[in-house]
Amino acid sequence: MANDPPRDENDKGESSSFKEIVKALGPGLITGASDDDPSGIVTYSIAGAAFGYSTLWTALITFPLMAGVQLICARIGLVYGCGLAAVMRKCFPKKLVYLAIISLLIANTINAAADMQAIAAGINMLVPVPIIVLILPIAVIILIVQVWGTYKTIEKIFRWLTLSLFA
Repeated sequence: MANDPPRDENDKGESSSFKEIVKALGPGLITGASDDDPSGIVTYSIAGAAFGYSTLWTALITFPLMAGVQLICARIGLVYGCGLAAVMRKCFPKKLVYLAIISLLIANTINAAADMQAIAAGINMLVPVPIIVLILPIAVIILIVQVWGTYKTIEKIFRWLTLSLFA
């Protein structure tokens, strides 16, 4: 129409502003949401069902402690310019570093297995396929995305998974 105000090139309506918000979700928010992995959500659900709000007071203590650990890790990385394992290698005996790395590998393997089982249990609630049958395909899909997926693809997946936590 002749009397309509001129439209700005950047003004593409509500859907584009939503897309801009989604694109602005960066590594910080994704990293913050990464603690809400499937096994963690299962743990929170079970604890919530068993105890309700009675243990919520612990957040007043644990949140500052978690924030402190994150801050310390970030500062160590800034000062030394390398990861925690490299810093440990510089400051501690080799045997202690290897023990810590092997312990971390074992803990991460157990946590990844628990995450895959929780994903399978979630799918099982929607599709009546036994959980044990779903674990291997889930592991293969995750490996395929990690090995052959680009950083941009993985970032998009994590961004949408982060948004799903707000639902």
